[in-house]
This record gives sequence, structure tokens and C-alpha cells, in this order.
Amino acid sequence: MKDIFISYSRKDSEIAEKFQKLLTEEGWSVFWDVEILPGEAWSDKLEAKLNDCKCIVVLWSEHSLQSDYVKEEAAIGKSGKKLVPIMIGSDITPPFGFGMLEAAMLNDWDGDKNNREYQNLIKAISKHATPNKDRNSSETVVPNPDQGITTKTASISVSKTKTTPPPVNTAKSKTPLFAGLGLGLLALLAAGFFFFNKSSTTVKPLKPVVDQPAPVPDKDKDPAVKPIDDTADNSAEINNLRKSISDINMSSKKILDNELQDVSNKKKEIAAPGKFTALKNTRSDLDARMKQWVANGSKDLEQLKGIAADSKKYLSTLNSSLGDIFKVVESISPEAKGLITQLFETNEGRRKSARNTLMKTYGNNPAVMGALIDQCNKEFKKDIYNNGIFQAIWALNEISKKNPDSLRPHKKALSEFIDKAMKQYKAGTQGQLRSIQRNLK
Repeated sequence: MKDIFISYSRKDSEIAEKFQKLLTEEGWSVFWDVEILPGEAWSDKLEAKLNDCKCIVVLWSEHSLQSDYVKEEAAIGKSGKKLVPIMIGSDITPPFGFGMLEAAMLNDWDGDKNNREYQNLIKAISKHATPNKDRNSSETVVPNPDQGITTKTASISVSKTKTTPPPVNTAKSKTPLFAGLGLGLLALLAAGFFFFNKSSTTVKPLKPVVDQPAPVPDKDKDPAVKPIDDTADNSAEINNLRKSISDINMSSKKILDNELQDVSNKKKEIAAPGKFTALKNTRSDLDARMKQWVANGSKDLEQLKGIAADSKKYLSTLNSSLGDIFKVVESISPEAKGLITQLFETNEGRRKSARNTLMKTYGNNPAVMGALIDQCNKEFKKDIYNNGIFQAIWALNEISKKNPDSLRPHKKALSEFIDKAMKQYKAGTQGQLRSIQRNLK
């Protein structure tokens, strides 16, 4: 059993080689990942290695994010609670389903072993496997060429160590003399036997000793290697999972189509394009995994379970993110816009009149309240002592008591304003701000 399995994209082999050397120097035994050609039954070659190792280290980069095989290996590590991720790419995020795992940020690492992120990586791996500093630091695993696997090339030269013969003991032997004579007599008898039988005995030359690759466990004989049971009938479970995935796809597509239709009709706008792009990428990744599963024969039950689980998470994330991604385009009447402008003018009488009308006429209108809060944030940047801001705070406090639902859609923007105002204004104004917060809980 190896301590660590390194999963990475072949395009990152140079970086992977550095980590293989470092982790070996730290005292762990390291097994190298291999590239599997599309269509090959990879599980019967790597499943035992992945399941038997104590820790799976995955190198996330722009290349490995595109590799279904790296994601598959990482999924095995995650399900076995032995995955340790390393970020070696800049401006990337882990695939859907792996974002909750803390990753070592080593994308711009200069090789300093005292680096805090590197030390955190060592601690994380140590929770799964205890390093052995006495282990041969040059230990590496070379796949058997008979397996027909295209390996990730990461050549490391290892010098052969010449065996030094044991020192000759020059001290006088304590063995009795007659023992030496007896050995000599036996040698003469053996020589005579050879002489009289040389005509009928052929002495075969010794074959040179050739280093042989380590034997590969036979999955048909070695109990540690569990072969896939191709005879098991999983058709019912596979059909149920496929139906579940199809239902989720239809539901999520309908939800997105409705939101995008509102955007097309200018009823809504995309307020968080980054989150929207992340959702689309996750959807594309799930579709690609499903196509690969079908291309591989539509029989891998465990892989399909993983796709189904991630599809459910995607739908949950989609539903919970709609409010942040798609924002309602709120339109207000020219009168309401004029009152908000009037509230921040210099004439005190006009300000109070605008405040009272906003409270009485528009206090239950979420669109107008959103515009008022946005204007408060803008005026705060210009002049924190604009008296219109205090009039707006007084109005928002009263509205939070009578019509809190008109303010709740804008709770985030209101909270940002309150956080800034609490640091600048005196106790009386701070009391009104706290009152607004309590009323919206």
C-alpha cells in the first residue's frame, strides 16, 4: 500500500514531478497517476491503487479542470475522505462539488519549504499518512509496460548503487584446525567426482542477473485486487438514476429559461454575471460527464451515482442563487423620482415635505424604497452630513415599523449603508439605525 496517489493532468507533469520528489523526501511513498485512453476500463487498473492508498493529492489547474479522469480520481478521494487538493493554477476555482475542501494555494510557490501553504499541505497529508524519513527518498513507482497504459512521463534519474562487499575479518579464527582440514577434504572429494563425471555432465553458464520490474498483481488471483462484477444486474438502479438526472436537467433548464425570458423582456437583469457563468460551466461539466459515461458503455454505476449527486447539488445551488443572479428591474414613477431628489436638496421645508410624502404614499412600494436606499448610499459618498440623509434615516425607520416588507428586498444595500453610517453618526442616529435592523429581522 502506497501512502500517496498524485492525480494530475499530463500537461502539468513537470510540476507533478516536483511534488513527487518533495513528498518522497518528506518520507512518504508516492504512486504516480496514469493517463487512461478514452474507452478503456480504467477501474480495473487503478481502482485498487486509488482505494488502497492512504491519501489522494490532486493538482488543480486549468488543464486538470478539463480532465474527466482527474475529476474521477478526486471524487474517489473525496468519497473516501482522503482527498488533499493543491491549487497550481491562477484565477481558477475547483470543480463543482470540491469547492468546500480547503486547498493549498501553491500556484506561485517558489519552492520554499517554510512557506505556510506548503507547511499546511504537509500537515494535511500527515493526517492521513505518517511520513517515514528513513524511507529511500529515491523510491518511485514505474507502471508495468505489459499493462499497455500510456503513462504520464515524469522521468527521474536514479543512480544504481554498487554493493560494497563486507570487510574481511583479519583477526585470527577461533575455528579448530581439524575443521579446516575437514572442509579441504570435502573439496577434494567434490573435485574428484567432477573429474570422473565430466564426460557426461554439462556445466551450464550462469545467466546474468537482470533487474525485473515489480510483479503486477493479478486481479484474478490476488484477493487485494477486486475485479468488477460484470455479471451484476444494475439495470434497474441505472435506469432510476438516469431518470432522476433527466428530471433535474429538465427542471433546471425550465428555471433558467424563465429567468432569461424575463431578462429578454427587460423585467429582470443579470446582477451577478460571475455566478451566472459559474452555473453555466457547472451545467456544461455535468453534460460532458454524462456523455463520457454513455461513450464508455453506460454501465459504470458508481460514476453515474456521482453525476446524479452533483446534479442534485447543482439544482439546489441554482435555486438558492436566483435572487443574487437575476435582479428585478424596478421602475418608479417620475413623481417618486422627484421626491427622492427633493429630499436631498438644501431647502429644509422641501426636504420634510418630500420625506412625509414618501412615507405616506410610497412607503409600501419596494421599488421606490430601493431607489431611496441607493440614493442614500450615493449621497453618503458625497457628503456624510447632508441633512437629507438624516431625513431619509428617519423615514426608513418609520417604514421599517409599518411596512418592513417593502425594505426586505433591499436588505443587503440597506445593511451596507447602515454599517457605514454607524461609524460616522452620533448616538441618536445610531439608535434609529439599530431600530431599522431590529425591525427587519
